[in-house]
Amino acid sequence: MLGELTADQIEDLLFSEVVGRIGCHIDQRIYVVPIPYAYDGRHAYMHSGNGPKVAAMRRDPRVCFQVDQVCDLLNWQSVMCCGTFEELGGEAAERARRLLITRFAPLMKGEQTWPESFTPAAGGPLEDRGRHRPVYYRLELSEKTGNYEQLLSPACR
Repeated sequence: MLGELTADQIEDLLFSEVVGRIGCHIDQRIYVVPIPYAYDGRHAYMHSGNGPKVAAMRRDPRVCFQVDQVCDLLNWQSVMCCGTFEELGGEAAERARRLLITRFAPLMKGEQTWPESFTPAAGGPLEDRGRHRPVYYRLELSEKTGNYEQLLSPACR
């Protein structure tokens, strides 16, 4: 059965997942890239290097953001959002950093290591540690739609 997700189901999916895809424009082309995120009920928070994606969003802050949960080809959910990029600085960037650390810490297992600029135990909030300083930003998610397919079994989770 195919169907549309309710507003509550859309929110549940955005809160439960940790990887989404940003779609933006780079040089008259559509560019889509996966990225880890944390969601607070209004914004998706992320951090990236200062590369082409961030430069493109600075030029044109209109983006789309898409999140999936796929159990198999007959049992999935997908949310598509329209949003606006906002680069963060100062205390807002530090809040985003803490939110991301809190969201990802339980998922880090074994020998995985944190990126140096993201380490929870690192000194100063956003120190430049001789590498590329991260850009912290959020997407204000204004329009949200969702679809699903479910065949016989309940949702994945």
